Amino acid sequence: MRYALSQPAAARTVVFRVSGTIHLTSPLSIEQSNTTIAGQTAPGAGICLADYPVSLKASNVIVRFVRFRMGDKNQNQGMVPGGGGDDAFGGAFARSTSLSTIAR
Repeated sequence: MRYALSQPAAARTVVFRVSGTIHLTSPLSIEQSNTTIAGQTAPGAGICLADYPVSLKASNVIVRFVRFRMGDKNQNQGMVPGGGGDDAFGGAFARSTSLSTIAR
């Protein structure tokens, strides 16, 4: 997912062939505008992004059917990303966004 979000493109749609939990190794920042993350394309239980925060810093972004879980893997590590004071998903500077979630 990080690779797809880092590629230069005028617009992008991220689709999934498999389902499951993506254990992030560092915070993930969505910074490219005109992006769709189509979690509904994943089979079975869908997609979950875990362990580090995901932040939205772009315009015209659609995120559908993706779960965000901080968990406790990186808790109590002090003032580092994922160390306990973070939200699982945030978008303080985002404009024209749509976030759709569903419990499965």
